[in-house]
Amino acid sequence: MDKEKKCPYCGCKNVSKTASGWAESAIKGTGALALAFGVGIFSQHHGHHLGTELSKEISSEYECKKCGKKFRYSDERGSYRH
Repeated sequence: MDKEKKCPYCGCKNVSKTASGWAESAIKGTGALALAFGVGIFSQHHGHHLGTELSKEISSEYECKKCGKKFRYSDERGSYRH
């Protein structure tokens, strides 16, 4: 099921990632990639699986354009309040 990014406060779909959300995604993504690559040296299948699972868990901060509230979003959980 493909979850859409929407505000958990008002339900609006007009949201954007905040500056801190972009930085957080870059840092966590780089760490997840490095870990998956390290495991992938020994087992390509396990490294790919680990990288895929870690990428689902990485959450980022978003801001609603309608109500102005900030929330978190991850592929695994969808939108949720922090």
